Amino acid sequence: MTPVRRFALRMLGILLMVSGCVFALFNFQEANQAATASNVVAQELEKKESQKPFGSENGEMPVETIDGVDFIGTLHIPRLGITLPIAADYNYDQLAQTPVRYNGSYYTNDLVVCAHNYASHFEPLKDLDMGEEIILKSVTGRIYRYRVTNRQTIEPTEVDQVYKDTSSDKDWDLSLFTCTPSGLARVLVRCSFVGNS
Repeated sequence: MTPVRRFALRMLGILLMVSGCVFALFNFQEANQAATASNVVAQELEKKESQKPFGSENGEMPVETIDGVDFIGTLHIPRLGITLPIAADYNYDQLAQTPVRYNGSYYTNDLVVCAHNYASHFEPLKDLDMGEEIILKSVTGRIYRYRVTNRQTIEPTEVDQVYKDTSSDKDWDLSLFTCTPSGLARVLVRCSFVGNS
């Protein structure tokens, strides 16, 4: 190998390592910003919910607007100590801040929520155990309890699997999904409705 070629390969290697470090730093910073944004919104939702009388929810899912974004409530995974606000409508820009409702409703037992795989968001889905409790708290304070019934990895092209045909009796009422760290697959967690209060 000639000295010029050796030098060029070393420079290329250094450039690739620096690029990787910059990319990792960017991802780390984005994840921290998302964690902070989610915490602020969750606290604001809690404050607003405590100022509302507990009431019945009939028809459309109630929303609370914070900084121009509608939220349907918070998702709590007790064992992991995670509480996250859920934006009412899918928006890729909002997905960088909080989990979002991808489809469905907690009224019709076909709610689908997606989030990035940040450590403070849905990255821990891969660690959930069968039977684990998931709690959704609406903006009016109503509690919807679920249990994890299935966890699987699907291809990115199989996103249609997250939808529930409401005319069928499938074994899930809530789906949570996120990308794997590589982005080459999706982690999909199914939950069954246990009850509400």
